[in-house]
Amino acid sequence: MLALAVVWVLLAITVGTLAVMRKFASREGDSYLHVSDAEAPIIAHQLTMANRLEKIDKLGKMLTVVTLVYGLMLFAAFSYVAWQNTQQLVK
Repeated sequence: MLALAVVWVLLAITVGTLAVMRKFASREGDSYLHVSDAEAPIIAHQLTMANRLEKIDKLGKMLTVVTLVYGLMLFAAFSYVAWQNTQQLVK
């Protein structure tokens, strides 16, 4: 059971790391709208940054849900084992 808890902790650390990565990736982005032809390199950079942030967001959301569901299942398993142990003590 301890190994399952370690996996959950690693998932949670991964989600936290992704959040920090997203924070640092968004800092180098430009939030102004560039539309003129002279700003074409800036527009390309904005598109690249937007795609990168979108990928990080998608992975972060998916891993957050997986971590939450796995944590709830782990909690249920630990609770069941604890309940079974108390039932054996009563007999």
